[in-house]
Amino acid sequence: MIVSIFGIPRSGKTTLIKHLVKTFAGKAISLKKKVILNKYALQILNKSDKDLSLNEMTLLSNYIEKELHSYEKKYEYIFLDCHIGYLVNGEWVEFRPKKFHQIGDVFVYLYTSAKIVFERMENTQGIKAYYNYTIDDLIFYRDKELKRLNEIISSLNSPVIVLNNCEKYYDDIKTYLFNFKAERSIYDKKEK
Repeated sequence: MIVSIFGIPRSGKTTLIKHLVKTFAGKAISLKKKVILNKYALQILNKSDKDLSLNEMTLLSNYIEKELHSYEKKYEYIFLDCHIGYLVNGEWVEFRPKKFHQIGDVFVYLYTSAKIVFERMENTQGIKAYYNYTIDDLIFYRDKELKRLNEIISSLNSPVIVLNNCEKYYDDIKTYLFNFKAERSIYDKKEK
């Protein structure tokens, strides 16, 4: 099962995924540009990921999805660290096509308090200078990304699970995944 976890920078995605990988003996994968996308850009198009058009990224997302599903033979859960877009100089910017964000069986959004994210950025070496966001920027960014995620996922008839208590993210998603797996198992038995 592929679990795509979205949220703005410093919302807790990476930390949550590390805990989930240990609990579920899963695999963590970052869908940031310079990782898996670059591999296929070089292999198939002989280009760097930074030189890709949206159409080329859409083509490569099929290869990425196929690779991610191949991991399901070895791991029950694959956890993806995802972003829809970024806030650049106060403007919302999306760098990837819709198809790229539709990879997954379960879609989760970490709706972390902007104040908490701001504090995490302030306490992380060098990160504040890199992002340079205000709390209002973070609220806009978070709300815009969640809205876009809902728009993108709506065509899949799949819900976006919104978690909003960062102290309970792990327990909430763990419970959801156990229940989702049980429901899926019941459904699979009925289909047979």
